[in-house]
Formats: sequence, structure tokens, C-alpha cells
Amino acid sequence: MPPNKEQTPKSFIVLKNSLSTFNNRFLSSLSILFTIMSLNPQQEKILKAFVSALEKQDESLPLGLQKQLNAIGQNLEARVVELPTIAASLPSLNQAYQVALGDTLPDKGEHGATFVSMNQEHSAFLREHAAQILTDSDPVQAAVRSQHRGLGQIATNPLKRFFGKG
Repeated sequence: MPPNKEQTPKSFIVLKNSLSTFNNRFLSSLSILFTIMSLNPQQEKILKAFVSALEKQDESLPLGLQKQLNAIGQNLEARVVELPTIAASLPSLNQAYQVALGDTLPDKGEHGATFVSMNQEHSAFLREHAAQILTDSDPVQAAVRSQHRGLGQIATNPLKRFFGKG
């Protein structure tokens, strides 16, 4: 071998291959974790309806319910299924929740149409937005503030809104 030609040390090649393998495994793990942390369409529907119901409240929730919502907001992916029970515990909240749920259900004429997440980014945004509302010291006021910023509104069929039926 000529003395002026550089040779890559074998330890560098081994390290580079190890880092490449680690990087691939790390990215795969992140992808799995993100999928686990994503909300499914039913959870998104519950969350949107609940936030919408909070926006419609005239008064702050009782302190006990606020504390429950704060705890749910800390672990939203695992505890989102508790929100319908929370809604049912207060008549005005339950009524607004049921109306909001109805807004996300398909009409009889919409064969097979269901609420579907736009994408994982939308799901992540919804999750983060709802967590901020639920962990606020006053979730009702946080939801009302977010409504005025144009966030947290239920996505209904645009044609229904256009024709005044939704």
C-alpha cells in the first residue's frame, strides 16, 4: 500500500455501523411510541365533544371535577375514556356533551361516513390543545378562551353548515 493514501481505521467503521443500527432502532421506537400516543378516531370524537361542552358552560366546574380533569389531562391518552363519565356527572355539561357528540355522528344519508382523524399531526395538536385546557386551573375558562381563538371547535360537515343544517 502506498504511504500517502489514507486508510479508515476498522474501529471507525465498526462504530459507524453501530451508530447506524442504533439510529434505525431509535427511529423505529419513536415511530411506535408516536403511534401509541396517537388518539384513535373514537377518542378524538370524545375529546372534541368534551372540549366543545366545556366551551358552552356558563360557570366553572365544581372543584372536584376540575381536579379530576387536571389528572386526566396529565395522562390524556390513557384516560380520555373517562371524559364521558365526567360529563354525565353534571347535567349542563352532559347536555352540551351529548349535543356535541351528535354533531360528530354521521347522518343516515351518509352511508359509512364516520369521523376520521385528518392525520397524526392533527391528532397530536388536538391532544396537546385538550391537555392544556384540562390541566388549566379553570378548564371552562380555558376552553372559552380557546374558542375565541378559533380552536377546539367541532368539525362538522361543511355542506351542513353551508345549507344551515349543522
